[in-house]
Order: sequence, then structure tokens, then C-alpha cells
Amino acid sequence: MQNQLQEIQQEQTLENENVRIKYTKSPGCKVHLEVSVLPLAIQAAYEKAFKAVKKEVSLPGFRKGKVPDEVVTKNYASHVEREWKDLCLRTAFIEAISLAKLQPLSKNSIKRSFLKSCSKESGAEAIFDYECEPQIPSIDLKAIETKLEAQKSITNEDLDWEIKKQRVRHATFEEVQERAVQEGDYVELDLDVIENPAHNVFTGRLFCVSKEEMPKWAYELALGMQLNESKESKIAPNEHSDEQCTEKHEHTDACSHGSVEAKLCRITCTAIKRAILPEVDEEFAKKFGFNTAEELKEKIKEMLQRDADLVAKEQTRSKLAFELLQKYPVDLPSSLVEAEIGARFRYVKKLADQERGSLPASADDDQELKAMVASEVHNFFSCMYLLNTIARQLQISVTQEELVEEITFETQALAPHQRLVYPGIDPNEARNRMFMRVMMRKALDYLIEQSTAK
Repeated sequence: MQNQLQEIQQEQTLENENVRIKYTKSPGCKVHLEVSVLPLAIQAAYEKAFKAVKKEVSLPGFRKGKVPDEVVTKNYASHVEREWKDLCLRTAFIEAISLAKLQPLSKNSIKRSFLKSCSKESGAEAIFDYECEPQIPSIDLKAIETKLEAQKSITNEDLDWEIKKQRVRHATFEEVQERAVQEGDYVELDLDVIENPAHNVFTGRLFCVSKEEMPKWAYELALGMQLNESKESKIAPNEHSDEQCTEKHEHTDACSHGSVEAKLCRITCTAIKRAILPEVDEEFAKKFGFNTAEELKEKIKEMLQRDADLVAKEQTRSKLAFELLQKYPVDLPSSLVEAEIGARFRYVKKLADQERGSLPASADDDQELKAMVASEVHNFFSCMYLLNTIARQLQISVTQEELVEEITFETQALAPHQRLVYPGIDPNEARNRMFMRVMMRKALDYLIEQSTAK
């Protein structure tokens, strides 16, 4: 989408009774504006400037503002000319942006502004370079069609898996020292990459020795190991991202650090344990605030179904947002995008460096991280402008309660590269961003609801 926008350059000539303009709009919302102000408008500006200076003049023998014109002309010609030219420049810009309908992004977005010439007889010529507000394409709400993503139905297997995780969290573990690792044991493993640069990936991580609950690479290495024994093997990044893992994917990307090549790793078994899992009975249910095991199971199933429904809804939102971005690409101001990418990248990289420890980052790691951040920034701002237009049409409002919920979601549920608020950001800007994301979500939900009802 951004590549498509980079090829677009608009040129146009317009005029009204005061000015003639020629503008070129380039990708990044960059505008080059050439303005010709007609003589009548320049003369009117001179008269206005003269009156403004005269109003402020005070000389002995005259009241303020009552000095004769000829005295003002003689003694304050330079003041009049400066006021006149400033007024001509302001008038030229105001008339031009009104005619072109290209409002500046902010008062700081004007990069160049000067008069090439200015006379009462021939008029004035002015040049402006600035960044404008994005031009939002017209969106036909009735033409939007999207289908809800299929909602996952929670199965008995899903329920058993969740209950198993809760039982493990409340289990009693007995140390095993006299034998090797067997199926069904729980083991604590250390994982180290021993190729250059050598580094530790994790220490003392607990795994259940099971094909269903353990990454394939770890299962094959751990089975049959003795306590404190180490084994070495080549492990590719995708080999430690199995979906069924007791620790809920905490090992994902553990030793890849952006690399796609298998690395020689050493796995060490530091503990072998036998788990005594609590029975799913009334006593177990009371640990969670329920009276019976059946009530506990029912509540867990409801929770899983609610989470699955939320996932399906978020997938539908993402699909619709993607379709909107493809159909209605938005050219974004370069300064806005570059500043946000820079600030967010510094924040995300700092977190990545902390997780990496002494392991140095490669240029490829940083490039991949920055590309991910840039994609998030482009998508957010493009959707923000598109959906803000829709929200205004629909008169969507955001409550204080919704803002508080959004702040919680921001800090607890989102990955760092997806966060809109990070250290150093102005509190008012942070609040505005939370407001915008709630508004965007509500606009998407409205469009989904309308589309589904067709």
C-alpha cells in the first residue's frame, strides 16, 4: 500500500478572485505551493497594514491612532512595509490552502515560506513548502461487506487441557533421583546455545515429558536423560514453537534471536520430578471459589468460550481493517510516521536488548524489528484517519470506563511493538491515543454489525 502511494504525485492549478495557485502534492503529504496574489488583493492588504501601524502610532501633539497619514508614511514607512509584506504572506497562504483544501498538519509543519516579489502594481509571488493533513478518501459505508470469523466451539479436550494446567499449578512435586526421565515426568531444563555467540536461553524451565505437552525437540532429547546429564543437538527456531506446551509458548523464539538457521544447543536436565496432581473434586473447586467440580468445569468452559469468541471478533476486526486499508489507502505525513517509528523502535529495542542480555544484536535483528514497528505504525495511523472519519459520521462516543479498560488492555495484553503508549510520551497524547483506539474498535464493530445484518 505504501509503495502504491509513493508513486502518486498530484499537480493542479486553481484560482479565485484574489489568488492563482499551482501546487504539487508528493507522497508523505508534502506540498509545494506557488501563489500569485492579484494586485487588488495586495492593495487591500497595504491599506490594512497601513491602518494597523497608524493605530499604534503615538506622537507628541496627537492622540494615539490619530497621527495624519502623511506623517505615518514619512516616519513609519519601514514599519508599514514590514506589516504589509507579513500580511501579504499570511493572506497568500490562507487563501491558497482554502482553495486547495490542503490544511497544514500543524503550525510546525511549514518548512518554507517567503515572498519572491511584492508590489501594489503587479501583485505578489509567494512560495510555501509544508506537510498537510492526510486527504481521506470518501468511504461508502453501504458497500462494506465482511463476514464474521467462525467462532471456535470449546470441546471436551479443550476443557480437559485447561483443567490439567490448573491441576499442575496446584500439584505437589516429588524429586526423582534414582532413574532416568520417563514419559509423564516433569523435568527442569537449561538450554544454552553453544555456537558463537554462545548464550543461555533459559534456566530451570519446567516441562511435562509428553508428546502432547512438550516441544518435539525437547521431548526427544529429554526422554531417557539422567539427572544433571547434558545432550547437544541442532535446534531450528521453528522446532521450539509447538502449540501444545505446558508453559504456554514461553520458550518460543528462545534461541533464534531473528536467525532462521539451526543452532547447536546444549540441553541439561537439572531436576526430575513426579507430579501428584490434585483430584478434580469439591476441595479442588473451592480453591477457585466454586462449590462443586461440575460448577468449576462449567465456569472454565464459559471462560474458554468467551475467550474464543473474543479471538474470533478480533480476527474479524483485523480482517475488516485490512480490507479498508487495501481499498482506501491513506497517504500519511512523513514527519508523523518517522517520529512515531523512531520513538517506538527505541522503546521496543530497549526491551529486546534487556531480554537478550549480553548477547549482541545483529543488524538483521534490528532491521527486522524496525520493519515490524514501521508496519504497526503505518497500519495504526492509516486506520485511525479512516475510522475517525467514519466515527464522526456515526457520532460514536467513548466513555471514561472504556478508556480505563483500554489502558489495562494496553499494559497487560499487547506486545511492546503494538503499544501506543511508552515512556516519555505526553499524558494528554497518551489519553488521546487510548481514546482513538477505543473509537476505532467501536467503528469497526458497527461496520461488522451492519454488514452481518444485510
